[in-house]
Amino acid sequence: MPEHEHRIITTTARTVEETFVPNRLPSSRDVVEGTPVERHPCLRPPGFWNIARALDTGLALYLYGPNSMGQISSLFRSNYDMIHCCPFVGTHNIYGFLAGQIRRKKIIFTPCIHTRDTYHFERKYLFEMLKRATRVNALTNHERKFLISHGVPSEKIFVTGMGVDPDEFQKVKTLDLGEDFLISFVGRLDKHKGIYDLMKAVAELNRVKLLVVGEPVGGFVQFYEALRPETRQKILLYLDTPERKIGRPYVLSLIKSSDVFCLPSSVESFGAVYLEAMILGKPVIARRTEVSEEVIEDAGLFIDDQSSLVRSLRRLMMDTALHRELGRRGRQRVFSKYTWDVIADRFRKNTSAL
Repeated sequence: MPEHEHRIITTTARTVEETFVPNRLPSSRDVVEGTPVERHPCLRPPGFWNIARALDTGLALYLYGPNSMGQISSLFRSNYDMIHCCPFVGTHNIYGFLAGQIRRKKIIFTPCIHTRDTYHFERKYLFEMLKRATRVNALTNHERKFLISHGVPSEKIFVTGMGVDPDEFQKVKTLDLGEDFLISFVGRLDKHKGIYDLMKAVAELNRVKLLVVGEPVGGFVQFYEALRPETRQKILLYLDTPERKIGRPYVLSLIKSSDVFCLPSSVESFGAVYLEAMILGKPVIARRTEVSEEVIEDAGLFIDDQSSLVRSLRRLMMDTALHRELGRRGRQRVFSKYTWDVIADRFRKNTSAL
């Protein structure tokens, strides 16, 4: 094979996000970007959610899934030299780790740890797997420090980040959504992503529209319906559900059509959607966390609460020079540090000697 040419097989479970209803999605095999992809059905017996919750509470394990016999079989029968497990915390990591250990294969983890999410990630067995892995790929230097503080040997950890494909963004179309100042939000619609604070902030602004794209979870719909009618009129909802999926090209068009991208989340492991907004030339507003400051640096504004969020939005509405400069810095930052070619090169350099 020529240098840098590798044969990759992706095996994953066919599942419905955040639900434990009977999952009757069939297995499938196809090719994505030249890579064979195996998708295996999940096992979801009646009442499994309640059983898994009880075991999780008592044993500090994460057994919700995906639980797929086809995936387990694939991990033990496929021909490979190295196994790459990503992301934590699903049980596929346990299957991959055990398959690698039993078959004496090299194991690389990209855990994508949300360091502020203690419920899901402060679990001893996760760090025990990382300690025994061949290498661990952290998305940020903050994550690397976090892993070291939990006993993962520093010499095993390297940092790559995440990336985007610039060619994809050359084709993104702009939509005609009126003359109001447009704020876009893309992410899971729960309070940890900051969507509640953002909707309340929009209520204090004039001549704005908020474009909201994401999967509604928890009490989001009830929260939205309880807003005052004049606030709801400022919000355009694009709910991503199993019955109605929002296509990626349209999501990117909504970001490109907005004036600013805002994701005031407190729980990101990296925040790849920040890169998508930045490469489209949009200034971004993020909650001040170790991760967001490392990823965005000087290409956006950082907020600490709802009042600072309102101030930042007003600032970008009035200061066109700052608006333009942040957009320029964001594009430059993505092209220099966060294209997939750059990320792949970092990953290759840290694993080529294995």
